[in-house]
Amino acid sequence: MTVTRLTKPAKWLNQAGGYLTVYSHTLNPYSGCSFGCTYCYVRRLPVGLFRRAEWGDWVDVKSFDPGAFDREWSRALNAGEVTVFMASATDPYQPAEYRHGITRGLLERMAERPPAFLLLPAAIRPAPVCRPR
Repeated sequence: MTVTRLTKPAKWLNQAGGYLTVYSHTLNPYSGCSFGCTYCYVRRLPVGLFRRAEWGDWVDVKSFDPGAFDREWSRALNAGEVTVFMASATDPYQPAEYRHGITRGLLERMAERPPAFLLLPAAIRPAPVCRPR
């Protein structure tokens, strides 16, 4: 069973770095992932290693405050070109999305003032290695 917690993000947009420097920002609607794919690189990052729970058994849902996001989004757009890798460390369409709609809310807000580029991975997983727990 997946344990779900509601959290308040300090910020939504993170400066991209490392192999993601082709993007200006990353944006993750959730922390953790209920799919627990065996090939997922995030399970070996600090967020996956130091949780004291098996990767795939937990999801933190970031509570969505549209006003706070709009202010942060405006600051980023006003600072220069914004390119976003959405969900670089989680699945944007995991089962929690059906109930909480965080990904949808973020995309609706961004549609009002779109970024120069947005990468949003498709939610297609090979069944033998990924399944909701």
